[in-house]
Amino acid sequence: MRTRDDCIDIITQVYGADYVPIKSACFCPASKIWELYWLAADHPDLLDRALVLERNALTGRHSRFDAVESGASWDELVRTADRFPSSNTTVGLGRSFARNQWARVNDVVDEQFRVRRGPSDRARFRLRAATLRKSDNALDGRGASHLPVALAA
Repeated sequence: MRTRDDCIDIITQVYGADYVPIKSACFCPASKIWELYWLAADHPDLLDRALVLERNALTGRHSRFDAVESGASWDELVRTADRFPSSNTTVGLGRSFARNQWARVNDVVDEQFRVRRGPSDRARFRLRAATLRKSDNALDGRGASHLPVALAA
């Protein structure tokens, strides 16, 4: 049986360190904010898909979001509020936040909720990811030799 470190070593040897993935962050409710910035910088298409998934889950037919309890629809709150009111209803794919709202408040998305892709935006996202990243993530436990080049620098 291979360990995580074995897999990292194999990927690094065969494809290079840039291809060693971090843990799945686009859909995982335990994602950290730095991982979302990293996705915005390096995989904006995946973050776009995660935002659409969240929106569909929270506004669709089987949504448990209560607009009466929250004072507005989920979509209205994402577009206009700085935060969700206290609620015992899940507000998004994050354990305690909606990624669509996080992306809007932090200027990660445009008016159509598409991840910004300009060079200065991506540089800003990379810097924010590097600033927020702490040593409690599996990626950090691999050591600098296993970090993707964009994060190791």
